[in-house]
Formats: sequence, C-alpha cells, structure tokens
Amino acid sequence: MQKKSKKKEAAAADPQTATSHNNNTIIKDSPPKIKEWRSDALDASNFERPAYLIDHLLFDGVTLLVGGPKVGKSILVEQMAHAIATGTPLWGNAVKTGTVLYLNMESDPSNAKNRRSAMGLDSTEKLYYVFEKALNLTNLETYLRRFKAKHPDLILVIIDTLHRIRGIHNTMQEYSYAQAVNDIDVLQNIAFKQDLSFIAVHHPAKNSTDPLGSQGIFGTVSSKLTLTRPKESIFGRLTVIPRFHPEWTLPLKFVQNPLMWVIDKENGGNENLPVFVSYILKFLAECEAHQFEGTCNALWLKANLANLCKNPQTLSRSLNDYMAVFQENNVTIKKGRSNGRRIICLKWHDF
Repeated sequence: MQKKSKKKEAAAADPQTATSHNNNTIIKDSPPKIKEWRSDALDASNFERPAYLIDHLLFDGVTLLVGGPKVGKSILVEQMAHAIATGTPLWGNAVKTGTVLYLNMESDPSNAKNRRSAMGLDSTEKLYYVFEKALNLTNLETYLRRFKAKHPDLILVIIDTLHRIRGIHNTMQEYSYAQAVNDIDVLQNIAFKQDLSFIAVHHPAKNSTDPLGSQGIFGTVSSKLTLTRPKESIFGRLTVIPRFHPEWTLPLKFVQNPLMWVIDKENGGNENLPVFVSYILKFLAECEAHQFEGTCNALWLKANLANLCKNPQTLSRSLNDYMAVFQENNVTIKKGRSNGRRIICLKWHDF
C-alpha cells in the first residue's frame, strides 16, 4: 500500500485544510485581505461628501426616487434630465452639465415625444432616450460602457423604473427587500466603476408608504427623493434625504401649461435660497431684535423645524453645512456653553 506523503497527512489531520489536484495545500475558508481601521486613524481621516449634480437636490451616486402612481415622478426626472443636459438651473439651483441617458422603460417614443411637447422642452444633443425592454441588470454595465465610450461626458443615467430594469417579471409584492438591496448594490458598483450617477424611479408596494423597507434600503443609496401629492391636488412635496447632507422638504406645485413642477411660493418655497435657510430666516424675522439664543432643542421646537430636521442633532449639522449661505445673507451663528449647556446664537444683521 502506498504511503501518504507528509503533506497529505498534514492536510488530512487538519480539518481546515485540503489538498488540490496538484498537491497544493489549500486553506479552507481563507479570508480575503481585510483592512482594519483604528479609531484615531478613522477620526483623523477626511472623506469627500457626495457632490451635487443639482445643488441641494441631486447628488453623485445612486438616488432612489420614490412616489405613488401618477404623482408626477416621470415629469420630475424629465425636468432634471433637461436641466443637466442643457446646463439650465432647476428652480434656481445650479447644475453640473453633461450628457444624460434616460432609460424610459415604461413608455414609448410617441408618448415621450408628446410629454416633451407638453412640457415645452427644447431639443438638446446631450439627452438620449432608450425605450428597449431588453436592458437589465445583467447587461446594463456592458451597454453603459459602450455608450460612454461614445459620450465621455455621460454623468447621469435615469432608470424608469427600477422594477423594469431588474429583468425579472415578479409582481411588486414578490420583490423582496433583499432583492432590492442587491439591485442597488449593482448600480452603485457601476456608478463607481464608470464615474456616473443614477436616478432609479421606484413605486411603493400597494397600500404601503414604505417601499420595500426603504428605510433599510436607504443605507445602500447616496440619497432618496420622496415625491408626494394628494389625489386630485396640484400641490406636492419633494423630500430630499441625502446621506451626508441636511434633509429638507421642498413645496411644489404641479402646473398644466406647460406641464411641469414649479416652486410653490405661497407655501414657503423660494427659488433663491435652500428651504432650510428660508425657514430659519422666516423664524428670525419674527424674533425680537431678529435674533435667537438658546439650545438647539429650543430652536428646533420654536422654529418648527421637524419637517426639515428630524431631531436637534440634525439641526446642528445643518447649520454647519449652510454656514456660508447664512453669512451671505448677513446671519451670524455663534456656539458656546452656559451653565453646562450648549448654547447657539443666531442674529440677522441689517434686516
């Protein structure tokens, strides 16, 4: 009987090893190279936040646009696409100009043409449409690589809708949370590899305001846009929820001629200022001497900022993020401590 080699005997004795066909010892479940971050190194690191494609509205990476049927999601993404392709500010917000690819998988050329006509949009060489149903998440990366080779300035791809691009004809109820997270991961990888961004339009499941557990899915996207409009109403609200920027809500109005969303100025909309800044200015205008001094919690409550900042901690970060805008509008923000409490002072000069 042939004796086992020492290498084979060692491999057989160790349950964590095996021998390949060429007698090389293989470590079972060998972990990949993993980098550990020490807390002080992590704290000392500087990471770039996602940049704007449309100031305060649309960010680099993957954005999930959520809204019920017939609320106007396609009109909204059409406006965003046109703004970026033509370099035209949207509602007063500056844009990053580049080529846009609109994967309009729930429409056809005739309907798309009629909608563009109803919206009064001018033609542009930097906006392309695809109506084919053959694209899916398995062949999308290859297709986009070829498209970008012809159009190097491609910066935004709109997917209308996420359910269509999946390439699997499950019903919405069968579309699980795990599947949705996996699909977003695919888009994130493509966005990173090809240096472009996505808007994925998504319908909530029936009788649900939380699409596929979108609070959990949000952890995988760069930002989320939620568009709401009561049935038969012309008024809507666009909630912008970035991962690394302040959350805020923009009041909108749906007009028919031309067909588009506009700022609802009657309900606090302002084309020249971020909504968060507008709310603070409105609050200071009503304060004695146009100033406030107190805790962030008191400011959050008195200025009624719950719709813009989910808690006082978010409010504090938002004030820091918009510090330059406040300074441009003659508002000073000072922070300090009094009787062991963190105090913030806001004053609107030259009111």
